[in-house]
Amino acid sequence: MRGGDETFQGAARDRGFRPKFVFLRSLWGAVLLIRPCSSRAHFHLGNAFAAQGRRGSAIEHWKAAVALDPGHRKAKHNLASALLAAGNSREALELLAQMLRERPDDLAAALLLARAQQAAGALAEALSTSARCVAMAPDSAVALGQLGLIYLRLGQAAQAAEWLERAQAADRNGSKFENALRVARARLDSSGP
Repeated sequence: MRGGDETFQGAARDRGFRPKFVFLRSLWGAVLLIRPCSSRAHFHLGNAFAAQGRRGSAIEHWKAAVALDPGHRKAKHNLASALLAAGNSREALELLAQMLRERPDDLAAALLLARAQQAAGALAEALSTSARCVAMAPDSAVALGQLGLIYLRLGQAAQAAEWLERAQAADRNGSKFENALRVARARLDSSGP
C-alpha cells in the first residue's frame, strides 16, 4: 500500500462510499478493456479509486486521463488535489501553474495553487495567489479563509482575524474557519494593546 493511503482509505470508508465505487471501478475497468485510450474511463476510475481511499491508483488514472486528453480540467483539478494531499507539492505546483497559464480565471486551480505554495513553504507566493483568488471571488468563504490562514501562518494575527471573520460571515455553515479565527484572536489577545 502506498504511503498515506491508510488514512485516505479510512476517510473514504467512513463516508460509506465503498460498495458504490467498487461497482463503478468494475464498470469503468470494463470500459478500459474495450477502449484502452478512453480518458473518460481513466477519469472515472480515478474518482472511484479516490472514493475507496486508494490515492495512488487514483493519481495513476488521473495522470492517464490528462495524458490522453490534456484539456480535461476536472482530471487536472483532481490530480493536483491528490498530488498535494500525497505530499507531492512540487508536481502539484507545476501542474497548477500550467493550468493557470492556460486559463488564468480558473478559481479552483488558483485556490489549489495557493495551498500547494503554502505546503511548499512559499508563503509570499501563497499570499499573493490567495489575494488574487479573493479578487476573483470576493464572496468566496474558501478564498477569504485561505487568505486568513496564510496571514495566521505568517504570524500576522490582526490581518488573519480580519480575513477569517470575513470568511466566517461568507460561510453558510459559519464553522469552517472557527478554530483558526479563535487562534488568531487568542494571539491578538496575548500580544496586548
